[in-house]
Amino acid sequence: MAVYEQQVEDYIGEDVAGTDIAYTTDMLDQWMIDGANFIISAMPKKLLHLFSNYSAEKTANEYAYEGAVAGVDREADVHDLWTSCKEIHHTFWIEALALATATDPFYKVRDGTVSVAPVPGVTTKAFKVLECISPSIDASADSSIANFPNVLEQYVVVFAAAQVKQREAANLRRTAQDEFEALINNLAPGTTGTVDDKVLEAWNLIQGNKPASGTDVEDIIGTDEDSPRALATAQIARVAMEAAVSEIGSYSADNKAHIDEMSGLMMNSAKSHEEYILFMKRVDQGIKDFIQARI
Repeated sequence: MAVYEQQVEDYIGEDVAGTDIAYTTDMLDQWMIDGANFIISAMPKKLLHLFSNYSAEKTANEYAYEGAVAGVDREADVHDLWTSCKEIHHTFWIEALALATATDPFYKVRDGTVSVAPVPGVTTKAFKVLECISPSIDASADSSIANFPNVLEQYVVVFAAAQVKQREAANLRRTAQDEFEALINNLAPGTTGTVDDKVLEAWNLIQGNKPASGTDVEDIIGTDEDSPRALATAQIARVAMEAAVSEIGSYSADNKAHIDEMSGLMMNSAKSHEEYILFMKRVDQGIKDFIQARI
């Protein structure tokens, strides 16, 4: 079977180096681990043994376990003759110490530790804990997960693929936001040569007292309608307005490009998010089917 990285890439149709998603192998490893833990966390306690492994033998109480406790076995005062312990609430521990026997032992879980009754010891009184520990997964090298049912491994892959799609959706939204900011900035031009500068230049030449009071078109025409100076100034104003119109065309095309790009990115982001939801629904259904078939 292909390694997990390849399986995820087959789901999403893009390799780890893909520029649209820009995720890393470390991210993929963590998403695989998160997927395994997500599945484990959904399991009822009676199925945790399917995801567990025994600790080394312990000869003293208050063993600091890892992960979750799926069960505890104690030697029945005979070496390697193991008996399953019954779990009790820690508030009944004094009674358990008095009632427990080698063939009917108890255990309690409290403050991250496990203790057994009768009190453990060496050689014939040891205990071991069936621990459900977060797995270690190298997606670029592994194709199986230790202490994990084979039928559920495919859903770990689907979970990781879902996280890739969620990252892709987020990346596309961020890029769309960049396009939106570019559009907003374009709507408020303020540098030389932009639309507002050219329109203002034409306006000033027509009636904005530029270059000085009494020199714009309106002032000149008001004193001498046939003045060549008025016609010349009006011609300059016309050129400025033509330049403004030309700039408006380019400006509008630029804004449309921003809008089109932003719309496309948001649509793709929505599509990636829909794929994320579909992947996660598949994981949830796989977990439900697995539990239902075993309880």
